[in-house]
Amino acid sequence: MSKTKLRQSAATGALGFLSVVFAIAMMAGATFAQSATGQINGKVTDPNGAVVAAANVTVKSVDTGRETTAISDNDGTYTITALQPGLYDVTVQGGNFKASNQRVQVTIGSKVSVDTQLALTEVTGETVSVIASEGVEVNTQTAEVSNIVTGTQIRELPTLTRNPYDLIGLANNVASDDPGPAVPGVGVSGRGAGFNINGLRAASTNVLLDGVDNNNVYYAALGQNIPLDAVGEFRGVSRIRLWV
Repeated sequence: MSKTKLRQSAATGALGFLSVVFAIAMMAGATFAQSATGQINGKVTDPNGAVVAAANVTVKSVDTGRETTAISDNDGTYTITALQPGLYDVTVQGGNFKASNQRVQVTIGSKVSVDTQLALTEVTGETVSVIASEGVEVNTQTAEVSNIVTGTQIRELPTLTRNPYDLIGLANNVASDDPGPAVPGVGVSGRGAGFNINGLRAASTNVLLDGVDNNNVYYAALGQNIPLDAVGEFRGVSRIRLWV
């Protein structure tokens, strides 16, 4: 499966997401869920490496101040989903251990791992550990290769067409698709997002806007164009699954 996702920022300050999904299924059919948000998961341990159950985990957005909480299970693990892309402060408290505070960057569709080892003694002063930020992400949880295009790149990279879908061309496994003649009376010429992904036809592209299909199914084209200035983040994901 090959996917490309964009985060959309509305004029009101609300955040939305635009996703372009490409699928290759061999030997069998499949349906893959696609999220326009990110998540944080991790494991809580004590200084000896033993798991800490029932630890309180609080995730607070640096941008909005919104807080989400979770409690580690018997294995010391926790997962917090549906997080809008941005910076988050992760605070972990458990038993008589000192609270831990870490700052992480969540991007669209990402799964950020925040493993925490709680300390026994109080440490003078406050330390904030930044464990993830904009840049190259190493995915160790799913069989996929992805590229993230940040809001800074979107704002500063030159784009003659002002079309956010053209940013799909930044991935290393795409080729521009020949749009062909326009459909009479409709004007639709390009298929999908205008790129062949992993050798797949552009007509096989599935486009998601805020996690919902944004396709003209009849013509295999885009359902709704998005202004470049409304896009805050872009991710291209490639995945191939084989069944034998």
